Amino acid sequence: MRFDDEGIDLDAKPPTVRMDWPVFDSDVRRISAAEDAPLHAEQGYLARWPGPGTPTRQQCADLVATQGNERVHIPVGRIGCLSTSKDRVVMLTVTSFKDDTFAVAARVTVWTSPDESES
Repeated sequence: MRFDDEGIDLDAKPPTVRMDWPVFDSDVRRISAAEDAPLHAEQGYLARWPGPGTPTRQQCADLVATQGNERVHIPVGRIGCLSTSKDRVVMLTVTSFKDDTFAVAARVTVWTSPDESES
């Protein structure tokens, strides 16, 4: 599909939609479109990284285990840690919020087990 000043142009062949995508084991979004709205983790727990530097997997896991909550304020540029319903640990750096939506954009690192590096 292409949008331009002449309208919408559809491809002759429709796109293929996969129905077997893996299910997300957590969903992070703002609770409202307000600029200062906290982030909400559905099926997971969040914590804001307090220290300087970048946390390791174990530091993120420990932080969430001791301070994790479903709703946490994590401003743009700050790091948060997330544990998911499938025991994954995620480090996320918030990069932006859409002004008129509940969306959050972030750079993420996901660890699936203590022995595994970034994935």
